[in-house]
Amino acid sequence: MAKNIQEAFIEFNKTIKLDIEENKSLADKRDMLTKELNAYLKKLKDDKGLSLSFTSKNQGSYAMGTGIEPLLGEDYDIDVMILFDIKANEHKAKDIKKIVFDALDKYPRTTTIKKPCVTIQYHQDGETKFHVDLAVYAKDQNATYLSKKPKYATDDEVWEVADPEALSNIIKNYNDDTEVRGQFRRSIRYLKRWKDLKFNSSSQGKPTGIAITAIALEGFKTTVKKHHDPISNKTSYDIDDLEALINLVKYFINRFDWFNEISVSLPVKPSNDLFKLMSSAQKKELKEKLKLLRDDLISAQNETDPNKASLKLRLNRVLGEDFPEIPKEATGQGRSKAIITPPDQA
Repeated sequence: MAKNIQEAFIEFNKTIKLDIEENKSLADKRDMLTKELNAYLKKLKDDKGLSLSFTSKNQGSYAMGTGIEPLLGEDYDIDVMILFDIKANEHKAKDIKKIVFDALDKYPRTTTIKKPCVTIQYHQDGETKFHVDLAVYAKDQNATYLSKKPKYATDDEVWEVADPEALSNIIKNYNDDTEVRGQFRRSIRYLKRWKDLKFNSSSQGKPTGIAITAIALEGFKTTVKKHHDPISNKTSYDIDDLEALINLVKYFINRFDWFNEISVSLPVKPSNDLFKLMSSAQKKELKEKLKLLRDDLISAQNETDPNKASLKLRLNRVLGEDFPEIPKEATGQGRSKAIITPPDQA
């Protein structure tokens, strides 16, 4: 049980962290879909002589190591890339995406072709349980292309240059120091959980997980301090996740201009603006919510009683009730920052 705020943050991270490979039911559904697609392609080859092959990989937060558990009542969002070994100029994007749809469109699940992907929605007891987003790519020797609808819904599918694997590698390999890299990922998870609490699933104009990740990549600041013992030749660390999160939120706020506008580009191709779909009013609302978060975090930081500080962080406008309450008997210990975080807790 946590005795100080840093230990509470580490417990919180364990609670909200999601790794699809550690969730057997999710991994099994993902693998089942790729097996069905392979079987369909084999039949397509036997019946029509069309030979297609693909590889599949985790995409999005699962590939980057920044996934979080959904809130109660929300469904899991599984992102998978389907990389077809084809030349984009020899196959229409619409045709390849339609093949994926036809292979997986089976009752009782719901299959839909959306702007960036083919979505398979699973239901249980009349409620959405989880969905799998299959992003369809063509990968040849020159580049990787995503099958995507352009700006207007009536437009045909097009191949758009993309580099999802490069993005995953950038996030996974952020900083050579495992302690810094671990705190970087945890900070992203904390901010994503706040986003889920403040913007319900049906609301429009909420920042995406990748937008938050890009902000963190730009402006993550850490309070990691190294201490080297020349006698034992060992290095220890002072890590303060609350301080790091405050710094990240401050940076986020400062990225808005005087007109409350914000523009952040995806750090790899197609380098699109990750806030483009938010209106000016929605961006202004986001900035105001971030300012309230900053003030709440600083208020908790200034609290000398660990129990009271944890209660402030447990508020739904901050990090929510999954953040552990530090027991009152631990309040006499004050607020300790020093803790070594094992890599498997990152």
